[in-house]
Amino acid sequence: HGICLPWMGFVMAFPIEDLSHIPAECFDLLPYGVVLLDAEGTVTGYNEKEAALSGLDPQRVVGKNFFNEIAPCTRVKQFAGELERMRYEGVNAKTEIRFLFKFERGTVMVQIVMVYLALSNSAVVMVKPLQQEGRFPN
Repeated sequence: HGICLPWMGFVMAFPIEDLSHIPAECFDLLPYGVVLLDAEGTVTGYNEKEAALSGLDPQRVVGKNFFNEIAPCTRVKQFAGELERMRYEGVNAKTEIRFLFKFERGTVMVQIVMVYLALSNSAVVMVKPLQQEGRFPN
């Protein structure tokens, strides 16, 4: 509709269907963290911004279970439970939450946009810090 992709990415305003057509390497161009998950919660993509935020090397993260091995703090109803609800409903869906992420370097409040893509039974998790970047109060 004439809106450029970078602007949509900046405001985290992608139409859900468009996310399934974006090559994984393009997520590195976005100004916030992106984690791609398959149906079992295994990380299939982890962009550079998320790597910088979390301090985790994407090569260490891809192929691991996000909820059990990478970010166990997300195994709560507000996060993993919300994604499970969207999967259960079985249609494309998007939800936004604020979440206190517990990284190895400390904690940071983030805005999370979770998108469930029914056709591929996968999810895109977008992470935008709400605090000044680089500051991780404990």
